[in-house]
Amino acid sequence: MKLLHAGLLAVVLAACSAVQASSSVVVTMSEFEIDVSVHTLSAGTVQVRLVNDGEFPHTLVVEDTSGAVIAASEALLADSARDLELELPEGRYRFTCRIVVEKSDGEIVDHYEQGMLTTVDVVAGS
Repeated sequence: MKLLHAGLLAVVLAACSAVQASSSVVVTMSEFEIDVSVHTLSAGTVQVRLVNDGEFPHTLVVEDTSGAVIAASEALLADSARDLELELPEGRYRFTCRIVVEKSDGEIVDHYEQGMLTTVDVVAGS
């Protein structure tokens, strides 16, 4: 009987700790960060709400672990939003901004190098 209770407890705990994958994500960009509403997505069609809360234009570039670009948005102006639909198979992806600008003094500012990146995991749909 104790063995049965221990087994049931293990199943309940595993179910409670399972990460819920989402089929949608809000990606908020500002200087110099990217925040995502969820870090685990369901494989397949993913709805992305891209929001620029910054004062400069930003892009969203989605790469797989090999560095291959899966998707890239056009520059999104400050205080604006756009909806995207992506097809993502299982895997880990980097969401980055790849804007590079040269300031009037010649300094190069690379948004990616300034920290505009985050990762998300895409798992089998639930």
